[in-house]
Amino acid sequence: MNKPERASGRRAAGLFTNPAAWVLMAGDADGAAIAASNRTASGGSAIRCFLSPIDAIIGAAGLAHRDEHYAVLAAADLPPAAFLERGSADYHASLHVAWSARDGQVLLHVDGAPAEQFTLLHQPFQETGGFEVSADALAALDRLYDRAGLFAWRETLVEVSRWDRPRLEGICNQIAGTLRESGCREPGVRGNQLALFDPESCCWHFVPRSVLD
Repeated sequence: MNKPERASGRRAAGLFTNPAAWVLMAGDADGAAIAASNRTASGGSAIRCFLSPIDAIIGAAGLAHRDEHYAVLAAADLPPAAFLERGSADYHASLHVAWSARDGQVLLHVDGAPAEQFTLLHQPFQETGGFEVSADALAALDRLYDRAGLFAWRETLVEVSRWDRPRLEGICNQIAGTLRESGCREPGVRGNQLALFDPESCCWHFVPRSVLD
């Protein structure tokens, strides 16, 4: 498992500072850094961002099932220009919301990677401004976590970001084992829940998808 890392050097002010976010980075054949991304409706791409370092590690492990190897890095350490969609003057990011589930089981793709629920963040570019998680996205996450009974989820994420490598690896190995044993890998199954992993209790919480409607 990859422990979240912070790159050395000056960080751009206002780039995913509150809350912090994490991205998945790898190197291409020429040694250039590339970030894992999702396709947008316009045909462009938006960098995948995670508010939980544990969710980011789960995401990296999912890509490893496809022989794609990524490390977890703080989003604030990327240059702001990395979040500009090609051909657009606006910031874009694909924010992880939860994992897709059905009847108490996390849904898995055929290759074993967990299915993800995400939302697109969009913000006009400003020379003097940065890029943060929108108030609307945070409000939706508050509703989701409150329904799961995880009222202090933001404080928990701050605490988890301080965990050392052995502790993170132990939790993520436990999650991987749980997904192998109880994940649902039936093609065509549609999710009716959203799954959240609580690192404090080391258990999954399942919430109806309708919470975000």
